[in-house]
Amino acid sequence: MYNKFFKSSLHFGSCKLLSSKLRLGEKKILPFSIPHGVDFGYNGDFVIDGTSIEPIYLAHSDYIFSKANKIKKSIKFPHPWVFLMKENKIKFGNGDLIISPPPSLENFEKMYKEIGKLSFNKKKSILIKGRGEKDIYFRWCKERNFGVEFAGNINDENFYYKLFKILNKYRNIYLINMSSAGIFAASIRKKIKIISNCEFRNIDNLNNSLKVNSKKYKIVKSTWKKLTSSNTDVSQNEAKKLLGYKFYSSKKQLRNLILNQQRYIKKNPIFLKGISKKNYRLYLNLFRFLPFLIKLYPYPLKKILLKIFIFFKINKVQINTYNDFSYFRIGTKFKSRVKNEFLRGYRLKNYNLGEAPIDKS
Repeated sequence: MYNKFFKSSLHFGSCKLLSSKLRLGEKKILPFSIPHGVDFGYNGDFVIDGTSIEPIYLAHSDYIFSKANKIKKSIKFPHPWVFLMKENKIKFGNGDLIISPPPSLENFEKMYKEIGKLSFNKKKSILIKGRGEKDIYFRWCKERNFGVEFAGNINDENFYYKLFKILNKYRNIYLINMSSAGIFAASIRKKIKIISNCEFRNIDNLNNSLKVNSKKYKIVKSTWKKLTSSNTDVSQNEAKKLLGYKFYSSKKQLRNLILNQQRYIKKNPIFLKGISKKNYRLYLNLFRFLPFLIKLYPYPLKKILLKIFIFFKINKVQINTYNDFSYFRIGTKFKSRVKNEFLRGYRLKNYNLGEAPIDKS
């Protein structure tokens, strides 16, 4: 009965990809939290999708396992991308692909100012993220003589298949920020290059800049120094580590690892943060009779108030300005990474996390 609430594995088509490769059933929804981005330590102790309702977390590195297993039952498992690496021919590729920031005309103009300082191959394209009104940005690229690539949005079940095909075509991948797409590209031996000094704005609810020169800061810096190395062996090995490549044993073993979790899932069908074992069954019975309450858990009043505030457009929206590579001193001079501001909903056209803010003007 809880399958309709399991959204994590559906992101970017992870469920379809794993179900197909491991013969788990075409329409099976996996009760596993699968992080929708590659965690390289950028978020400190925060675990991407760690508190989602699925009972088990798929950790793609030892580092993530150590964090996630403190929150809920976790298993070490390769990222769905690894299956594509294993089963597709990796091409040398040619031309340049720029990974765009969250789409907005403001972000794109800032990007254009910086890429104007660089020289590109005749074959040059921009990969547009699946957020916002994409047709506007398609035209923007074409008007400036850039090709356009698009893999879909977070709900596209073929996203990873399409992204692999796109990245595989190119030789050089240019990044504005520390993007998961750069890690995927490094894993298939693409040259990762930086567009430095390029700030961009997006809607976020985190403000977790790692303290400069702290242990965690140095780990992130070291990780991206390797990912952007001119030696593709170095960058590929670092990407493989982040994607759990070493956890790939055989399809049979990985399938059995998934199926062997059924006993645990039967006893613990959903993850409820902060609920004791004593009260867990009470909550299950409540959700069985009133399943809509799951969407409001664990902060029902807060979520109801937020919906009311959004309806009247008085919700508070956090907007961060990022400059990742400058903050970590990779390929450019130091600059503070995050600037925060808060705007009320009536001043914006959109409120979704990860999108670029679009002013109502």
